[in-house]
Amino acid sequence: MIIDKAIKEGLQHEEKRIDLSTFEYEQLLKAINEKIDTKEAAHMRGLKGAIAKLKKNILIKDLSAVAAFILILITVPILSSNYINKNLFFIPTKNHSGDNIKNNNLYETTLVSYKYKKRFVDKELKLLKDPKENSNSINLILSNSVINIYGAVKDSNNTIWLNAEIPVYDSPVNNFGWIKESDTTNYSKDKLTLVQSDVYINKNTPIFETFDFESISSTPSYNTQDKIRGRLIKRQQGYALLSCPGGMNIWVDEKYLIFPKLEEDNYHLPLPLTVIENYYNSLNKKNKEKLLNTLTERYKTLSADFEFGNLKNIKPINIEIDLDTNIKSGYISNGPGSLNDAKEENVICYKVIYEVKHQNIFKASEENGIHTIYFTLVRKDESSPWLIDEIGQP
Repeated sequence: MIIDKAIKEGLQHEEKRIDLSTFEYEQLLKAINEKIDTKEAAHMRGLKGAIAKLKKNILIKDLSAVAAFILILITVPILSSNYINKNLFFIPTKNHSGDNIKNNNLYETTLVSYKYKKRFVDKELKLLKDPKENSNSINLILSNSVINIYGAVKDSNNTIWLNAEIPVYDSPVNNFGWIKESDTTNYSKDKLTLVQSDVYINKNTPIFETFDFESISSTPSYNTQDKIRGRLIKRQQGYALLSCPGGMNIWVDEKYLIFPKLEEDNYHLPLPLTVIENYYNSLNKKNKEKLLNTLTERYKTLSADFEFGNLKNIKPINIEIDLDTNIKSGYISNGPGSLNDAKEENVICYKVIYEVKHQNIFKASEENGIHTIYFTLVRKDESSPWLIDEIGQP
C-alpha cells in the first residue's frame, strides 16, 4: 500500500475518537522522531505532515491509548523500500544535522557568477575532489585539454574554483571535480592549434585502426559507425593519431578533425550551478516568474504556489555534482529523458544540501531544518541553456 494512502485511511478511521492536546501532539511527534532511523526520516515526513494537518480533528485523551496505532503506521507501510516519490518540489531524501555537515567536512564557499563554459588547461594538473587546497586528487588533467565548466565558487581567500568536467579515456573514470581558475586560461582561437583533448570525428569517417603510421598502407580502412572522440597524440604527413576510449588507436585524415567549439556567443547562458542558485533565490523572493525560468517547459503551466505563503527562507548549503550514474542513466533510459532522446552530455545531476524554515511547520510539506535533495538539469545542445527538469530523491 502506498504510504500516503495508508496514512490517510488510518487517520480518517481514528479521527472521530481521538483528541490531541498541543502538548500531547508535540510529545507524539518527538516520540516519532526518536523512533525513526535517519535513513527512514524522509519517509516519515508524510506521516507527520498528515498528523499535523488533521491535528484539530484528531481526538486523543490518552497518548498511550494510541501507541499501537502510531506504531502500526510507522512500522508497516513506511518501511517499504518500494516507496519512491519523485515530485518536483520539496521531496528531500534524508535529514542532515549540523554534526552531519561538520563530519562531512563541508566548508564555506560562495557561489559566484561565471560566464565561461569552457577553459583551456595547458599543463598537466590534478583534478581535486573538493574546492580546497588540501583536497584529494581524483584524476589527472592532461596537458592541452579543453574542460567543460559547470559552476564556480569563491573560498575565504577569494580564490576562484571551477567545477569542471575533464576528458578521460581510461580508468579511473572520475571526470568531474574542481580546479583553480588560475590554473586555466581562456579557450580562444589562438588555442585551437594546441588542443589535444577532446578531438572528434563524425560518423562515417574513414579511419585506420593502428598505432604505427607505417602500418597505414597495409591496414584496411573502414568508416566509423558513430561519432568518436579521442586525444590527439601526433600529426604526420596530413594524418592525425587519436587515442580513444577503450584503448583504440586510429589514424585519420586531418581534414576530418573537429575541435571543441569556441563559445563567444554563449556567454549569456547561465551555468548549471547558477541555475540552481537562481532557483533558490526565486523561492526566497517568492518570484514565480523567475522561478519558472529555471525549469523546463513541462512545468510552465503549473498552478502550484510553491508554498510561497508559508515559506520563511530557504538556502543551499552545499551543491555538488552527483556521481551516481544510476540517477543519470535512469533519467535517460526510463525517465523523462527517454521521451525526448536526451543525450548523456546534455544531462547533469546535482546533490544539494539545503536549509529551510517555514512560518507554520504544521502547514509545511517538510520539517524546518537541513535536508538533501537531487536536481537533474538538461539542455538541448551546447548552444541551449541548462534548465531543471527534476527535483527529488533518486
